[in-house]
Amino acid sequence: MKSELVLKVVAWRIISIFITLTVLYAITGDTQETTWITILLHTLFTIGHYTFELMWNKLYEKRD
Repeated sequence: MKSELVLKVVAWRIISIFITLTVLYAITGDTQETTWITILLHTLFTIGHYTFELMWNKLYEKRD
């Protein structure tokens, strides 16, 4: 079950990166700018997701 979850998370991350690259390239037309913005965004998204998970776990640990 856990390995399926990891696979699902990785698959979604790949899809979301591809979507970001496609949309940004359509807007900017610049491969280098598109790549750097995508890397920055997905780094921030990953840090934000990790922080959210930590906060969520702390919130629900207090309730138990």
